Amino acid sequence: MEITVKRVPGGRPHPDVVDNLLSDIRPALARGKAILNEGEALETVTLTALYRPGLEPGQLIEVCDSLQGKVWRGKVRSIEHEFSAGRLTSRLEIVRLAA
Repeated sequence: MEITVKRVPGGRPHPDVVDNLLSDIRPALARGKAILNEGEALETVTLTALYRPGLEPGQLIEVCDSLQGKVWRGKVRSIEHEFSAGRLTSRLEIVRLAA
């Protein structure tokens, strides 16, 4: 089986992965993505928002950052909910590509 995983055109090439245990497409794609992610610079961002039901760790989200005037995407690493001063808030720890 031969699978090519590309993140962006002109990205840094990595050596071929040869592993006899990779006999299915899903594990092979996951391995390719993991190898590509090793070279990426990631940062963790913590933000607090009004309570967001339905969010789960591992979920990909899009954040509209009005202070910077940008929209970015990241993966939820952890969620904490807090009730204070009559408001329910969610504190999110998000991993994203470093800007």
